[in-house]
Amino acid sequence: GLDGTWYGGYAYDDPTAPSIAEMATTGLVTRGVHLDIPKVRGTDWVDADQPVTGADLDEALAEAQVTFEPGDALLLDMGRDRYEAAGNEWVADRNPGIGDDGARWIAAHGVSIVCWDFLDAFHPDQPLAPVHMLNWAIGLVLVDNCDFGRLRAAGGAPGSTGALVIA
Repeated sequence: GLDGTWYGGYAYDDPTAPSIAEMATTGLVTRGVHLDIPKVRGTDWVDADQPVTGADLDEALAEAQVTFEPGDALLLDMGRDRYEAAGNEWVADRNPGIGDDGARWIAAHGVSIVCWDFLDAFHPDQPLAPVHMLNWAIGLVLVDNCDFGRLRAAGGAPGSTGALVIA
């Protein structure tokens, strides 16, 4: 929330406000688009000094020859499983992730759900939590700490699409 309100201007303490819990009773289903940003960049994981941008997302879509449609879910693979397997640990104020430019891309493209492994970039040149602020600004649903290593191992190539079911 922001300034005492949730998305849509509902006050924190308004018992009549809509809730994500309402979605939990039926689940969510949409097309998911898996983008592997480190693959596009030629690295194993996203570097903390280079937050993910809209250009990265566009390049990953172009390479995969996939069109992102409003309402699709973005499965944003930034290589966290490989980062941790290499012995790296998160540092409180300096983490890899998506930055302000990438958050603007998400808002402009009508993303309905972001499933991601790293979260917002924590970088001194970036605003704090730009994608998380989209919860409040546009009602974006986030699924944090996803493990895309399993998706890749199962043959989920970058740019692959399929039904995303959250139940």
